[in-house]
Amino acid sequence: MKALLIILDGAGIAEEEHGNAITPRSMPYFFGLMREHGHAVLSSSGPAVGLDEGAVGNSEVGHLTIGAGQTVPSVLTRIGAAFVDGQWEQHPLWGEITRHGRLHLVGLLSDAGVHGHWSTMLQAAALAARHGVDDIILHPLLDGVDSVQGSAPALLERLAGEMEKVPGARFGVIQGRRAFTDRSGNLEITRSFVRALAGGDGLPEFLWQTLDAHYPQPEADFPAHLSMGGWHWRRAKRF
Repeated sequence: MKALLIILDGAGIAEEEHGNAITPRSMPYFFGLMREHGHAVLSSSGPAVGLDEGAVGNSEVGHLTIGAGQTVPSVLTRIGAAFVDGQWEQHPLWGEITRHGRLHLVGLLSDAGVHGHWSTMLQAAALAARHGVDDIILHPLLDGVDSVQGSAPALLERLAGEMEKVPGARFGVIQGRRAFTDRSGNLEITRSFVRALAGGDGLPEFLWQTLDAHYPQPEADFPAHLSMGGWHWRRAKRF
């Protein structure tokens, strides 16, 4: 007996409704095979594939899970678990960080949980404060790939609100993720990211208008790095 594993990327079983391209009408032969030979429906999101409850499945999960024969907890889930059960807080590296008195945190400002999540930055900041770090600087990377387009302002507001509960936490540099995750081989893009973090670019003050003006141009990458410097969040808040 021979078996053939066929993976249809992005396909799934759901109710037939607007926007669902995988239906008996669009793929009659495929659904006919299922009716004739039987089939089983597997979950592709949440704890069934190693994600948190309610988290949507993605290609990264498939890379880890397909063929594993078991549920493989995602990196984000493992980080969250380590934060909750105290493993992260007990890491010996905190002693070295505390001696320096300052911590820079670079993370993806995303709620998609594909390549990162904004809550991880906040968890790290909270742990640093518990360990007595006086100056905690967050450098969020706006996620224009995995997150819903236009979600950055709301995520910035939410992160800023949570940061107010963490003593010593402040923003440093805000920028798009391209400079951090560039794969084109253009080292100048990466160098611009390094210079921005080192404070060598004379960065302008963060302005909501600049961020808002970017959204009508979805094909463009986020403009030059935006610095919040000594900017006061409460005074500049829009809502």
